[in-house]
Amino acid sequence: MFVHGKTIDTNIAAIRQAADLNNILCINYSRSYLPNKFNDVLTQPDELVFAWSKNMINNYDYNINKIKYLIHSYPYFSLLNKSNNYDFKKYKTISLFDGIADEKNSMDPENYLLSINHILDYVISNNETFILVKIKYNRGKEIFLKRFGDKVKKLKKINRILILSQSYYNNHDIYKNSFLNIGMTTLSTTLEALYNYSDGISLVQNSYDKIFLEKINKIYPFAYKDSKEFIENFEKKIKNKKKNVDEVNKLREFFFEYKNQKNSKKFLDIYLSSYEKDLKKSELINRILNVY
Repeated sequence: MFVHGKTIDTNIAAIRQAADLNNILCINYSRSYLPNKFNDVLTQPDELVFAWSKNMINNYDYNINKIKYLIHSYPYFSLLNKSNNYDFKKYKTISLFDGIADEKNSMDPENYLLSINHILDYVISNNETFILVKIKYNRGKEIFLKRFGDKVKKLKKINRILILSQSYYNNHDIYKNSFLNIGMTTLSTTLEALYNYSDGISLVQNSYDKIFLEKINKIYPFAYKDSKEFIENFEKKIKNKKKNVDEVNKLREFFFEYKNQKNSKKFLDIYLSSYEKDLKKSELINRILNVY
């Protein structure tokens, strides 16, 4: 068994070939919420992934991906509860998670620029608000400042912005102290916030299925491809005096369930104890899945 930890690996083909030739299973835990047409063919060698939402599994397109098995398990971030001591309770805090790290990305650039500019302008114009910008990589911070530097300078002068650019940061305190969490490109950060009972809204890439987005937005406005719809619902949420606790809980129940929390441990225990050199990994996996 090969436990793969990298998000992007430069030796994909070699790892896959070695694994298949030697009957080795490549596994991983999903950090991100996989969109409906997630193309991981050139980025990860994973054959089996423990996924943390039942809807991720139901919507996944196996025909275009290397991943052959998705098994529902607990969210990896459910174990993260370390305090980072960020407390912005005197403000209505907006936490913006910008996962775009380079000039070429899967987002519509016009939608992205319109949405970020609107959010920054809103904070500049509303004294009761504060914005925390969480960027995944340092190079992403440079690009963010290049795009929105003038507005960032204005916010720095009035002490109502903080920019963080640390990869795989523990966001627990950020969610806890945010009135609204905003995700760019994927549902991952806003769903992580939702798991922690915190509200959010996302502007997502085109790989998310329209029908799926309509389904979740009927429960509670949460994710959009179009900047106009995104901005309209951002305004509605941020102008609320209180958090929409009931609606947040309804959407949380849609995405998360707890009866399968220990599936990864159960699967790995059986796989490792039953493994035989001459037994094909696919056969062993199917045996295990049949008793789940």
